[in-house]
Amino acid sequence: MARPLRIEGPHLWYHVYNRGNEKRTVFHDDDDRRLFLDLLFESSDLFNAEVHAYALMPNHFHLLLVTREPNLSAYMQRFQNKFIKHYNACHDRVGHIFQDRYKAIVIDSQQYSHELSRYIHLNVARYHETRTAPARQRLTALRTFPWSSYRAYIGLESPAWPLTSSTILADFGDSPAEQQAKYARYVRHGLLKEFDPYSRLIAGSILGGEDFARAITSALGIASRKDSSAASKRRRVEALPLDLVLNAVASSYGIAADALLTRHRGGPLGEARHILFWAAVTYAAGRLSRQEIGRQLGGVGNTAVSHGFACIEAQRDAPCALRDRLDTITAQLDAAAGHPAHNPWMEMYQRLAAYNQRYGHTLIPREYPPDLALGAWVHRQRLVRAGKAHNAKPLTQRQIDLLDQLHFAWTLHEHPGQEA
Repeated sequence: MARPLRIEGPHLWYHVYNRGNEKRTVFHDDDDRRLFLDLLFESSDLFNAEVHAYALMPNHFHLLLVTREPNLSAYMQRFQNKFIKHYNACHDRVGHIFQDRYKAIVIDSQQYSHELSRYIHLNVARYHETRTAPARQRLTALRTFPWSSYRAYIGLESPAWPLTSSTILADFGDSPAEQQAKYARYVRHGLLKEFDPYSRLIAGSILGGEDFARAITSALGIASRKDSSAASKRRRVEALPLDLVLNAVASSYGIAADALLTRHRGGPLGEARHILFWAAVTYAAGRLSRQEIGRQLGGVGNTAVSHGFACIEAQRDAPCALRDRLDTITAQLDAAAGHPAHNPWMEMYQRLAAYNQRYGHTLIPREYPPDLALGAWVHRQRLVRAGKAHNAKPLTQRQIDLLDQLHFAWTLHEHPGQEA
């Protein structure tokens, strides 16, 4: 099963939670709870983070956090490791305390910070011991429970730790008394309705609208933790709406989008349909299956979508007008996705250009210790140009021209029979 997507960035809000291993009790007494909160707020200070809400239930915890720097993983690692070390020492035990890794959901604070704080504070009223109790009894449990931030929010006690409650409370009135009263009423109303944040998640890690998910896409390429097991969910976040893909292809042909929703055999419109299927699979498949793509793009099956994708994929690197059209469409869709296109060849070329600028030549040996990948890449370009590289697509004329601009040496002596 794929792990949840990890997203890190500055000024992000997170709902972080975890439960005891095998759902066992974690917090046996008040000393355990004080240790947890002491280390949580100590780590928050060290990592420039804020704790906006918390609730410690017997076998799990909930936190509402804001990181001012892209360091949630380092923050949580330091905090949990210290807690586990001290906890195990106090209880004369070894091994894991929590079930797998902590979960961290990035939330749209404009839309969900109030709702998440209420959800966290209502945990005590929805815990299995009070879930079926009368409303008055659940409200009493909520107001008297000492191990959540709710009592500090509504003014029943001063927080014993440096809780950041002012950001959320500021939306509930002008004076502290008004804010506390209105927030208490807001949470009480939550007893009468169910809110399940997990049912609204995007990619298992984002709580917010599609616009919010796209807005943080850039963080995935810059500050997110790399986690190959979350790749499918990362694609789900970065996937574009199908109508955006449809409009990009239609505009490149100068035709109405509706014209691409009917079947065509051959000719420009047939080619356009194949490009549409290729672009939809490339940019929207994280959001939709191929079967769903076909259904929305003229009522065809996934076989037709796969065939169109394969036809374009086989031609995309050929030196023809089709490649230029694909370049235009992909540039538009990459910009819409909020991140630059991933071009491994161009990335290596830029490294070579930086080397050339520094040393005035491109005579990099095949085994170049400071950058072994660059040395191997330079060697391979010569073999590709000479037709000696196995399973390699030929260099395009533009790639050759770019290398020529660096006065690339194509004719260095190669050992007979040497192949990549």
